[in-house]
Amino acid sequence: MHLPDDIVAKTVLLRADDQLMLAVLPASEAIDLARFATLTGTHHVTLASEKDMASIAPLCDPGCLPPVGNLFGLPVYVAASLAADDVIAIDSGTHTESVCMTYADFETMVQPRVMRFSHH
Repeated sequence: MHLPDDIVAKTVLLRADDQLMLAVLPASEAIDLARFATLTGTHHVTLASEKDMASIAPLCDPGCLPPVGNLFGLPVYVAASLAADDVIAIDSGTHTESVCMTYADFETMVQPRVMRFSHH
């Protein structure tokens, strides 16, 4: 089943200063790392390594981290454009399955901070 890119959420594991964080944004958008740093009050933000990902979610396929940072002890930041959607599709941890849910249910489950850090 093909889903529109604007409701498909991609999860990006970031290293902000010395802390890991999750950024969740529409698959059709890119993250602005400088803006993310400013909004989170951090100084140096980079993409985390595959080793970082494997250390927090060893059972997930590479590149398929579900955006449930609360389960991993990580803060979660969601792009405002994704938060505006009624329904989102998130990674399940595998390359073959996604989970569709209302954004309201996702927000209740994860309690992310919503910010404007992405662009087309």
